[in-house]
Amino acid sequence: MANAEPLDSILANLLMDHCNEMLLAVNVSTRSIVAANAKACRLLGYPWEDMVGMNIEAIESGLTGMFYWQEVANGNIQELESAESEFQRSDGSTMPVEKTVSKDIIGMQHFVLISARDITSRLHVEDELARVQKKLANRDFMAKAKAEVIQKEKDKAVQFEEKIRTLRSSLEKIDGLQAGGIS
Repeated sequence: MANAEPLDSILANLLMDHCNEMLLAVNVSTRSIVAANAKACRLLGYPWEDMVGMNIEAIESGLTGMFYWQEVANGNIQELESAESEFQRSDGSTMPVEKTVSKDIIGMQHFVLISARDITSRLHVEDELARVQKKLANRDFMAKAKAEVIQKEKDKAVQFEEKIRTLRSSLEKIDGLQAGGIS
């Protein structure tokens, strides 16, 4: 029992595995994943044994991720709060994520700690909202256009009625002149 894991280590692992977000720890010098929680392994489709040791760029392979990890390779480690990126799953499909990145030093080693969550549902809702807003805007546009057409037609009717009154007035003057003896 001398090799048993300390209770604080067991509890830390339990907390990490029961977190609602994907958690990854990346060694800055190698850019390899040194720790991952159960949620990250499950959502990305990798067993823990395959995930640990994997290069982070195999998972975060989109343009944003590539630029970020290139900066890390150049020694420029930026902490991020709520940045969007894409993670690639083991089956090759991608998942949009929102991530928070922090950095830490343990001993002489630098680590990047990533907390990420799948935002697929949120993006679908935002797309649907944009579609509905566009549809409503189109309805508003059509209603305004219809109102303008109706107003123009009303204005034409008023002008036409004015022309008829003018014409009647002119005809009445002509009839009055003829009745007065001018032929």
